[in-house]
Amino acid sequence: MITDLTEIKNYLKDKQICLLGNARSILNSPKDIDKYEIVCRMNRGNPKGREQYIGSKTDILFSSTRMSNNEFLRFNTKYVIWMVKALKRVPIYLEKSIILSPANDWQEMKDKYPEKKLPSTGCLAINFLLKHIEFKSLTIYGFDFFKSGTWYHNLKHQNWHPAETEEQIIKEMLKNHKNVEVIIE
Repeated sequence: MITDLTEIKNYLKDKQICLLGNARSILNSPKDIDKYEIVCRMNRGNPKGREQYIGSKTDILFSSTRMSNNEFLRFNTKYVIWMVKALKRVPIYLEKSIILSPANDWQEMKDKYPEKKLPSTGCLAINFLLKHIEFKSLTIYGFDFFKSGTWYHNLKHQNWHPAETEEQIIKEMLKNHKNVEVIIE
Protein backbone atom coordinates (compact mmCIF):
# COMPACT_ATOMS: atom_id res chain seq x y z
CA MET A 1 0.00 0.00 0.00
CA ILE A 2 1.07 3.55 -0.67
CA THR A 3 1.64 5.54 2.52
CA ASP A 4 3.31 8.59 0.96
CA LEU A 5 0.63 11.23 0.28
CA THR A 6 2.80 13.38 -2.03
CA GLU A 7 1.21 12.20 -5.29
CA ILE A 8 -2.39 12.66 -4.11
CA LYS A 9 -1.55 16.03 -2.55
CA ASN A 10 -0.05 17.23 -5.83
CA TYR A 11 -2.99 15.86 -7.84
CA LEU A 12 -5.54 17.73 -5.68
CA LYS A 13 -3.61 20.95 -5.04
CA ASP A 14 -5.58 24.09 -6.01
CA LYS A 15 -8.45 22.05 -7.51
CA GLN A 16 -12.22 22.50 -7.25
CA ILE A 17 -13.26 19.32 -5.45
CA CYS A 18 -16.70 17.81 -5.01
CA LEU A 19 -17.23 15.18 -2.31
CA LEU A 20 -20.39 13.14 -2.65
CA GLY A 21 -21.92 11.45 0.35
CA ASN A 22 -24.35 8.61 -0.14
CA ALA A 23 -27.43 10.02 1.61
CA ARG A 24 -30.63 9.01 -0.15
CA SER A 25 -31.58 12.71 -0.17
CA ILE A 26 -28.84 13.40 -2.76
CA LEU A 27 -31.22 11.92 -5.35
CA ASN A 28 -33.90 14.58 -4.69
CA SER A 29 -32.83 16.91 -7.50
CA PRO A 30 -30.52 16.94 -10.55
CA LYS A 31 -27.04 18.42 -10.15
CA ASP A 32 -24.17 19.26 -12.49
CA ILE A 33 -21.55 17.25 -10.59
CA ASP A 34 -19.21 16.60 -13.51
CA LYS A 35 -18.41 20.33 -13.75
CA TYR A 36 -16.03 19.96 -10.81
CA GLU A 37 -12.36 19.34 -11.56
CA ILE A 38 -12.27 16.46 -9.08
CA VAL A 39 -15.20 14.25 -8.05
CA CYS A 40 -14.80 12.09 -4.94
CA ARG A 41 -17.17 9.29 -3.96
CA MET A 42 -17.38 6.80 -1.13
CA ASN A 43 -17.76 3.07 -0.69
CA ARG A 44 -20.54 1.67 -2.89
CA GLY A 45 -21.70 5.06 -4.25
CA ASN A 46 -21.33 4.07 -7.91
CA PRO A 47 -23.17 6.61 -10.10
CA LYS A 48 -24.37 4.23 -12.82
CA GLY A 49 -28.05 4.89 -13.49
CA ARG A 50 -28.10 8.01 -11.30
CA GLU A 51 -25.90 10.32 -13.36
CA GLN A 52 -28.42 13.18 -13.55
CA TYR A 53 -28.33 13.42 -9.75
CA ILE A 54 -24.72 12.54 -8.91
CA GLY A 55 -22.76 12.88 -12.14
CA SER A 56 -20.82 10.15 -13.88
CA LYS A 57 -17.13 10.63 -13.20
CA THR A 58 -15.14 9.42 -10.23
CA ASP A 59 -11.61 10.67 -9.73
CA ILE A 60 -11.15 9.47 -6.16
CA LEU A 61 -12.92 6.73 -4.24
CA PHE A 62 -12.66 6.92 -0.46
CA SER A 63 -13.31 3.41 0.80
CA SER A 64 -13.50 1.39 3.98
CA THR A 65 -15.78 -1.33 2.65
CA ARG A 66 -14.80 -4.71 1.32
CA MET A 67 -15.89 -4.86 -2.30
CA SER A 68 -15.28 -7.22 -5.16
CA ASN A 69 -12.84 -6.49 -7.95
CA ASN A 70 -15.79 -5.76 -10.28
CA GLU A 71 -17.35 -3.30 -7.82
CA PHE A 72 -14.11 -1.30 -7.62
CA LEU A 73 -13.53 -1.44 -11.39
CA ARG A 74 -17.01 -0.04 -12.15
CA PHE A 75 -15.93 3.28 -10.65
CA ASN A 76 -13.14 3.67 -13.22
CA THR A 77 -11.36 5.88 -10.70
CA LYS A 78 -7.85 7.29 -10.79
CA TYR A 79 -7.22 6.80 -7.05
CA VAL A 80 -8.60 4.71 -4.19
CA ILE A 81 -7.87 5.94 -0.68
CA TRP A 82 -8.36 3.42 2.12
CA MET A 83 -9.75 5.19 5.17
CA VAL A 84 -9.68 2.72 8.08
CA LYS A 85 -7.22 0.62 10.03
CA ALA A 86 -8.93 -2.64 8.96
CA LEU A 87 -6.38 -3.53 6.30
CA LYS A 88 -7.63 -7.11 5.90
CA ARG A 89 -10.62 -5.66 4.02
CA VAL A 90 -8.39 -4.26 1.25
CA PRO A 91 -8.78 -6.38 -1.90
CA ILE A 92 -5.55 -8.20 -2.76
CA TYR A 93 -5.47 -6.80 -6.31
CA LEU A 94 -5.44 -3.23 -4.89
CA GLU A 95 -2.78 -3.74 -2.23
CA LYS A 96 0.03 -2.25 -4.35
CA SER A 97 -1.92 0.72 -5.73
CA ILE A 98 -4.23 1.84 -2.94
CA ILE A 99 -3.33 4.94 -0.95
CA LEU A 100 -3.54 4.39 2.78
CA SER A 101 -4.91 7.27 4.83
CA PRO A 102 -2.66 7.79 7.86
CA ALA A 103 -3.70 5.46 10.70
CA ASN A 104 -3.30 8.25 13.23
CA ASP A 105 -6.03 10.21 11.35
CA TRP A 106 -8.45 7.33 11.93
CA GLN A 107 -7.47 7.07 15.61
CA GLU A 108 -7.81 10.84 16.18
CA MET A 109 -11.33 10.74 14.73
CA LYS A 110 -12.25 7.55 16.61
CA ASP A 111 -11.22 9.19 19.88
CA LYS A 112 -13.94 11.83 19.35
CA TYR A 113 -16.69 9.19 19.26
CA PRO A 114 -18.50 7.43 22.08
CA GLU A 115 -17.13 4.02 23.05
CA LYS A 116 -17.67 1.30 20.42
CA LYS A 117 -18.89 3.79 17.81
CA LEU A 118 -16.98 4.46 14.59
CA PRO A 119 -16.46 7.43 12.29
CA SER A 120 -18.11 7.02 8.90
CA THR A 121 -16.12 6.95 5.69
CA GLY A 122 -17.66 10.34 4.88
CA CYS A 123 -16.42 11.93 8.09
CA LEU A 124 -12.99 10.42 7.55
CA ALA A 125 -12.93 11.68 3.93
CA ILE A 126 -13.80 15.23 5.02
CA ASN A 127 -11.08 15.07 7.67
CA PHE A 128 -8.56 13.78 5.10
CA LEU A 129 -9.31 16.57 2.63
CA LEU A 130 -9.22 19.31 5.27
CA LYS A 131 -6.09 18.02 6.96
CA HIS A 132 -3.92 17.01 4.00
CA ILE A 133 -5.09 18.81 0.86
CA GLU A 134 -4.59 22.43 -0.25
CA PHE A 135 -7.68 22.64 -2.45
CA LYS A 136 -9.13 25.70 -4.18
CA SER A 137 -12.65 24.80 -3.07
CA LEU A 138 -14.55 21.87 -1.63
CA THR A 139 -18.27 21.36 -2.24
CA ILE A 140 -19.96 18.64 -0.21
CA TYR A 141 -23.26 16.99 -1.20
CA GLY A 142 -25.13 14.02 0.19
CA PHE A 143 -24.49 14.34 3.93
CA ASP A 144 -27.66 14.38 6.00
CA PHE A 145 -26.25 12.39 8.91
CA PHE A 146 -28.20 9.21 8.23
CA LYS A 147 -31.61 10.94 8.28
CA SER A 148 -32.53 9.51 4.86
CA GLY A 149 -30.35 6.40 4.92
CA THR A 150 -28.08 5.72 1.97
CA TRP A 151 -29.38 5.38 -1.55
CA TYR A 152 -27.77 1.97 -2.13
CA HIS A 153 -28.90 0.34 1.13
CA ASN A 154 -30.63 1.48 4.28
CA LEU A 155 -28.26 2.81 6.91
CA LYS A 156 -30.96 5.01 8.38
CA HIS A 157 -31.27 2.87 11.49
CA GLN A 158 -27.65 1.75 11.79
CA ASN A 159 -26.07 2.12 15.22
CA TRP A 160 -22.29 2.07 14.67
CA HIS A 161 -22.01 5.71 13.46
CA PRO A 162 -23.56 8.11 16.00
CA ALA A 163 -25.36 10.57 13.69
CA GLU A 164 -25.69 13.50 16.11
CA THR A 165 -22.09 13.21 17.29
CA GLU A 166 -20.86 12.99 13.70
CA GLU A 167 -22.89 16.03 12.66
CA GLN A 168 -21.32 18.04 15.50
CA ILE A 169 -17.81 16.82 14.63
CA ILE A 170 -18.17 17.70 10.94
CA LYS A 171 -19.67 21.12 11.67
CA GLU A 172 -16.78 21.85 14.02
CA MET A 173 -14.22 20.74 11.42
CA LEU A 174 -15.80 22.97 8.74
CA LYS A 175 -16.50 26.14 10.71
CA ASN A 176 -13.23 27.93 9.84
CA HIS A 177 -13.05 26.92 6.18
CA LYS A 178 -14.41 29.66 3.94
CA ASN A 179 -13.66 27.71 0.76
CA VAL A 180 -15.95 24.81 1.77
CA GLU A 181 -19.65 24.71 0.89
CA VAL A 182 -22.02 22.06 2.24
CA ILE A 183 -25.21 21.53 0.25
CA ILE A 184 -27.85 19.63 2.22
CA GLU A 185 -31.04 18.67 0.46
